Amino acid sequence: MAMNQTNTPTPPTPVAPPPAGAGVTSPIVVVRAAATVLVVYGFLVGLWTSRSGESLWLVDTVREWLNRPLGIGEDFGVLGVMLLLLAFGYQAAGMSAAERSPGRLGLAALRLYLPVAVAVVLAAAALLVGATVWVAPDAGEVSVADYLGNLVWAPHLVGDAIRLVPLAWVPLLAILALAMAAASAPLRAGAHWVPLGCQLAATGLLVWLGLAVPELARLGVVASFLPLVILGQIVWSCRDNGMPTWVGVLLGTGCWAVVALAEPAYPELDNWWYPLTTVFAVLFFLVAVQCAGPVSQAVARSAPARWLSSRSEWLLVLLGVVGFAATDLLTAALPPAVALPLAVALLCGAAELCHLVTRARRAG
Repeated sequence: MAMNQTNTPTPPTPVAPPPAGAGVTSPIVVVRAAATVLVVYGFLVGLWTSRSGESLWLVDTVREWLNRPLGIGEDFGVLGVMLLLLAFGYQAAGMSAAERSPGRLGLAALRLYLPVAVAVVLAAAALLVGATVWVAPDAGEVSVADYLGNLVWAPHLVGDAIRLVPLAWVPLLAILALAMAAASAPLRAGAHWVPLGCQLAATGLLVWLGLAVPELARLGVVASFLPLVILGQIVWSCRDNGMPTWVGVLLGTGCWAVVALAEPAYPELDNWWYPLTTVFAVLFFLVAVQCAGPVSQAVARSAPARWLSSRSEWLLVLLGVVGFAATDLLTAALPPAVALPLAVALLCGAAELCHLVTRARRAG
């Protein structure tokens, strides 16, 4: 007699959610998206209102209730830059062997450089037609040598020439993060701390060199942000590569010490409380990476977060050109409270256009 068999339905195989981005983990997408918002707010909305002398309720309120009590200056712009540098270091340290090949590294570096080159050309064209753009330091006359020098980051490293794209040094440090992580990868299998300690020592030397040689003061200022890139690598080494936490704490303390020692030594950094901002940036980054869960994954898969993360390099360098020029034109006919959101929208449109054009050319 045959036994009755109950056909229990087989539960459906769970489908994995789509990735947050190519080669990018969900916490990094969230960090990059949040950092991009802070950079655009700080260096476009906040900086424009300060330079123009305008008063906006939102900016004034945020400064009164958040910036001043927390000790974070420049309207969270530098905090956003620090978070981007931490993300760059973390991503660079986690590159696979294939991603560390010379060809792949060259393409990654080119993708970081291309927005800088485009922004320099746009800034030069805007200045030629008399548009208002953010340059540092402010100068009336810009020579051909200034244009060419900005294409190779010369004003960000030596002398005190005009910087047509004041935040162009951030992609430069991102490229340096790729080189440092790729060069130190073979050494990580043994002593984790050796390549990171060597990078920290080299960073301290660059900061000291900027003080010893006045012509290299700009190099020293830029190098004072390199510890953030190293801190990103330290977090990856402790979390994903088995480096003891106590070693990471010691190296991280050394990174913070470089930032703290550089601040009073360089007039450009003095009184901005960057060591405190570094602490906030690292704490936020650690929370984002260590406490990632379903909420973080959902945010990382959202269209706004993915868009901000993938267009961050374009928004970073175009805000001083497109953002400032658009705001200046719009405020001639509209109040700043209306002109600034429209300028941000135009900035996002320019970043999207540049992203699509360069991606189409790479695909072609």
